[in-house]
Amino acid sequence: MKNQYFFIVLALGFISLNIGCSNPERERYEAFVKEGEQLTKTYCTTCHKETPAPLLDKKTWVFKVLPQMGPRLGMHNYKSLYYQRINPTLVPKLPAMTQEQWEKIVDYFYIVSPDSLPKQEFDREPEENCKTFSVGTFTDDIASSSIITMLKIDTLHRLVFAGDAMNSTLFKFDYDGNLLDTMRLPSPPTEMMIGANHFDMTLAGILHPNNEDKGQIMQYDHSTDKKFDPEANTLMLESLYRPVTSIAFDFNYDGLQDYLVGEYGNDIGRLSLYFANGEGGFRPYILENVPGTIMLKIHDFNKDGFMDIAALFAQGDEKIMIFYNDGEGNFRGNFSLAARFPAVYGSMYFDLQDFNHDGFMDIIYVNGDNFDFSQILKPYHGIRLLENDGNNNFEEKYFFPVYGAGRTVVFDFDADGDLDILIASNFADMENNPERGITYLESIGNYDFIPYTFQEAALNQWNTMQMADLDDDGDQDVIIGAMNLANVLKMQELGDGDENALKKTALIVLKNNTL
Repeated sequence: MKNQYFFIVLALGFISLNIGCSNPERERYEAFVKEGEQLTKTYCTTCHKETPAPLLDKKTWVFKVLPQMGPRLGMHNYKSLYYQRINPTLVPKLPAMTQEQWEKIVDYFYIVSPDSLPKQEFDREPEENCKTFSVGTFTDDIASSSIITMLKIDTLHRLVFAGDAMNSTLFKFDYDGNLLDTMRLPSPPTEMMIGANHFDMTLAGILHPNNEDKGQIMQYDHSTDKKFDPEANTLMLESLYRPVTSIAFDFNYDGLQDYLVGEYGNDIGRLSLYFANGEGGFRPYILENVPGTIMLKIHDFNKDGFMDIAALFAQGDEKIMIFYNDGEGNFRGNFSLAARFPAVYGSMYFDLQDFNHDGFMDIIYVNGDNFDFSQILKPYHGIRLLENDGNNNFEEKYFFPVYGAGRTVVFDFDADGDLDILIASNFADMENNPERGITYLESIGNYDFIPYTFQEAALNQWNTMQMADLDDDGDQDVIIGAMNLANVLKMQELGDGDENALKKTALIVLKNNTL
C-alpha cells in the first residue's frame, strides 16, 4: 500500500508536467526528460555499459535496482524513499552528483520505463515432440537438494560425477545412472578437473553471495576401480573469493600446471592466475581485480601458438574479454573487449564454437540470471550467437529468447553437418510455460533453427549440462542437472533447504535417437 501511494503521488506529478495545453509546458517536459537522459549518460556509464530504461519496469527501477545503484554514487535516498545500507567500501567519500541530479535520473527512469515488460516473441514458436531426443530420469539412486552445482563426465572411464550443494556431496555414477560412491566435501563444488589418477575440485566456500575468502581448490587421489578416499587429498589453493569456474593449464609453458580461477565473490572478487613455482606453491597473478567472473575458456585466438583466455564478467559491467598470452604467461598488456552488455542482462555462460565453419571461433552467449534485484521475466533473456570476423571482432547474428537461460551445449546432435544447441533454463516461466526450461534448437543452416521444448522440463529448474555417448550407439546424449534457485534462497535465508526439493528430479538424461 505504501509503494502504491508513492507511485500515485509520483505519477500525478508527471501527469501535471506532461499534459499541458500550451507548447511551453510541453517543451518544459521534454527538456526535463532530456536532462535526465543526459545525466544517466554522464554518471551511470562510468561503471558499465549504458542500460536503456525500457529494459526494466518502473517499480523494479525505483524500488529494486536504483536503490542499489544510488549508494554506489553517494546517493542515499530518492525523495521520501531512503535506501538500505550497502557495503561501506562501495560508497564514495563524496557524492558523485547533487541530490537534485540524482532525483532527475530516477525521474527519467520512471518516465521512460514501461509499467511492465512485453512478453517474449518468436520467429518460430517452440514445438513439442522432438524426434532427436527421448527424455528420462538419469538416476533413482539419490535424494538430492536439486542444487547440482557441478556436473562432469569422465568419458575415458565412463563415469559421471555430480556435486550437490546442500550437503556438499560428490556423487559418482556409471553411465547407466547406478550410484557407485559418494563423498562429503568441505564446501559446495563448482568445478572438477579430471587427471589421470586424480581430480581437482574447485570449492565455493560459501555458495550464496558473500565476500569471504573461503574458497579452495583441493586435489584428490582417485582410481576408477576404488572408492573415494576423502583423506587422500592435497590443498592446492585457498583463500579464494567464492570461485565458480577454473581451468588447470600450463599458461607460461614451463612444464608445471597452473590454475586460472574465476573468483566471482560478491562486492570483492577477481580473475586470477596462480603460477606453480615448482616447490608445491603458487604465485598469484591478478588479471582483473573485480568481482563477477562466471565463465572461462582458453583458446589461441590470435593463432600465435599460445593459449589465450576468454572471460565472462557477470556483475555490474557485463562483458566478455580476451586476454592474449605472450608465451610466458603475461596477459595484462594485451587484451580486447569481445562483447559488452547492459548491466541488467544477467550474463550466465558462454562457449566457443565455429558456427560458420570459417576457422575462427565464434561465441555463443547466454544471459538469464534472475537471482538479483530485478526478479521479473525479461524478454531479452536467451542465447546470442556472436560471429568472429577473423580479427576477433564479434557481431551478433542470431538471438533466441529463453526466460532465465543458464547454460548451453553445442553439437551436431542430428548428424546433418551443422551445429545444434541445447539450452537449460534456471528461471523459466514456470507458471505459463515450464516446458521451456529445456529447449533444443535444431539448425537448418545459415543461423536458422527449429525450436523444440520438453514437457519433462517442468520437473525442476535446470542449469548444468554435460554430453557423452552414454549408450554406445555412436551419437551424443546429454545429462542435465537441476539448479533449484528457490531452494538456494531457502538455504540462504533459513540455513536449511526445502524438503520438497528432495522429491524433485535432480538429474535427467536426453537420449539421442539419431543413430
